[in-house]
Amino acid sequence: RLEAERLAIELSRASAELEPLLPRQEQDTRLYEVAARDAAQAAEEAAAAERAERAKRQLIAARDAHVKAARRANESHRRSREKVEELREEQAQRTARRAEAVLQLK
Repeated sequence: RLEAERLAIELSRASAELEPLLPRQEQDTRLYEVAARDAAQAAEEAAAAERAERAKRQLIAARDAHVKAARRANESHRRSREKVEELREEQAQRTARRAEAVLQLK
């Protein structure tokens, strides 16, 4: 029985020593939770920034590809126009030669 009383007294003292620490532990726990939320939010913001940067790079690449394709199309169109002009000139020369030949036959 004396042992039980001694243990009860020790338990009571230990509880009295720990009791002032409980509010601080609760405060520390709340601070850790806030810090964890802040870290999670910062990680999400970093991920969003990374996604935005990736999207920006993809947009730039798409624009560059579009510009390159437009330049190729313009160059192809220019060559086609030159070829049409060349064919028209050849046709005009053939027509002129035929007309000249017809005139010489008369």
